[in-house]
Amino acid sequence: MQTPPDTPHTLDRFSIRRAPLVFLLLLAGLGIRLYPVFQLDIEPRGDRELLVSLLADEWRSNWSYSLEGHPTAVMMPVYPVVVGLLRWVMPDSWTPLLVLQALLGTLAAWFVFRIAWRISRIPGVAWGTFFLCLFYPPLILLGLKIEPGMLYAFSLAFGIWLLSFTLVRTAPLAHILLAAFLFMGVIYLSPKILILIPFLAVWAGLKSYDRLTGMLGAFALCLACIVCLMPWMARNFISTGGSFLSPPALWLPSSRAWPMLEGHQFTLQPTPPDRMNRFVTMPDSMRFFSRSVKQPRGCGEGFFCVDSHSGSPHIPGCCPELVPAGRGEGRLAWKVPWSTEACFSRSLFHYCCWFWWELRQPFSI
Repeated sequence: MQTPPDTPHTLDRFSIRRAPLVFLLLLAGLGIRLYPVFQLDIEPRGDRELLVSLLADEWRSNWSYSLEGHPTAVMMPVYPVVVGLLRWVMPDSWTPLLVLQALLGTLAAWFVFRIAWRISRIPGVAWGTFFLCLFYPPLILLGLKIEPGMLYAFSLAFGIWLLSFTLVRTAPLAHILLAAFLFMGVIYLSPKILILIPFLAVWAGLKSYDRLTGMLGAFALCLACIVCLMPWMARNFISTGGSFLSPPALWLPSSRAWPMLEGHQFTLQPTPPDRMNRFVTMPDSMRFFSRSVKQPRGCGEGFFCVDSHSGSPHIPGCCPELVPAGRGEGRLAWKVPWSTEACFSRSLFHYCCWFWWELRQPFSI
């Protein structure tokens, strides 16, 4: 059933009459988000937050996306670059980033409120969605983490709000193009959006006032999002020897395991045959820390991991001929002497392994 076009009389009445209340609620939500920012000493603590901090500092100091001077594909680059720019302005404080995330979280709640009203036309649904997004504690805490989750949520909500304009007869083309650019930017925050984009595009196409034009636009949006990944994949292939999005490579133990690992002498043990080609048997205590770091010398690219329990390396789908890669800041790593040809031939396998690993994890941005 086609959604009826917006009537300015109905929409404006709801928007204008409730604007003061909406504004007060937005101020309350922003205040709740800003209070812990100025009351708590928030710094990177988890593995993922520390990784973002390292990437941001590398970008701020060297203007290169790398780890310890080596190009990396550890995570999508937009968020570390944004953090690096903010750290360049105020290098000794995380407050600007957290204030920005509080503002984005508040605006994301407003966008979701407008989406709920535009789609349902039921005030109760719109208000309930607004209160949930504005005052739900996990969403508030998400803005206090140095992770791309809040920027991801804001961009996604903004893009869906722009797509909702296709439900009316006079959908501005600029809104649709801006939504496409937003989704392409969100891909560089987290590639998981690739799973949602086809569904969002088809939904907007089927619900659009002109269905044929909407479906053509949906196809163009999906194609544009795929094409926009080509620069990142080309950069990965040139810098790290793999054409994948984020190939699994460098594994380090969780923060709770660091005291047990620092200063401990490990012995090199061959990977058991039953774990050679099984990606899903990685220990739970190991974190997805970094992927594909190119070596400074030699013709081969190395992949790293370390077992936080026994210290023996376990690397999926590779030979057990391992050599020590060195110790840095109390962390032990191992490298596999793969050639560039071997990396290229196994890139599809590792991308499939990465995709399967992501699907098995609890959903997170």
